[in-house]
Parts: sequence; structure tokens; C-alpha cells
Amino acid sequence: RHVGGVEGAYVYGSWAARHAGERGSRPVGDIDVLVLGEPDRDRLYEALSGAERRLGRPVQATIRDAGWLTSGSGPFHDTVLGRPMLELEL
Repeated sequence: RHVGGVEGAYVYGSWAARHAGERGSRPVGDIDVLVLGEPDRDRLYEALSGAERRLGRPVQATIRDAGWLTSGSGPFHDTVLGRPMLELEL
């Protein structure tokens, strides 16, 4: 669903890894979504709440600046980029 201010969005973490064929030792409990840009947070969380109802599991959003994938740094950045990601169509 369209949320203004979102420049890009990606599923990352365990769900994305399983989608890419990686095996895991336990079931995926939630879906991690990286949101790039400056979204209207109320509209974003409303959209995520709808996704949670449809998917039957929690959806956790992490919001970063639009250029974070190329200009970010640190352990979280390294972890996200070091594992599979699935780009969401906006």
C-alpha cells in the first residue's frame, strides 16, 4: 500500500533468508521490513497493521534515511546487507 515519503522497502532477516532458500533451526516468527525515506509514521504503522492481519504474524519496521543502503555503516548495516533481502514493490 502506498505510504508517502517511502523511497524503498525491503524484507530482510529470517523471512527473507528462508525465501532465498536458507534453512533455519526454528520457524520464522515475524517479518522484518526495512523502510527507506521519511514516511508518515502513522500511515506506515496503519499499513503494517493491515499487513499483520493479512499475514497472521507481526511485521516489524525499521526506518532509515533514503540513502542508508549505500551510505550507512555499523553492525546493523553490515548484518542487513550481508543476508538476503527482498525488495518490495511500491
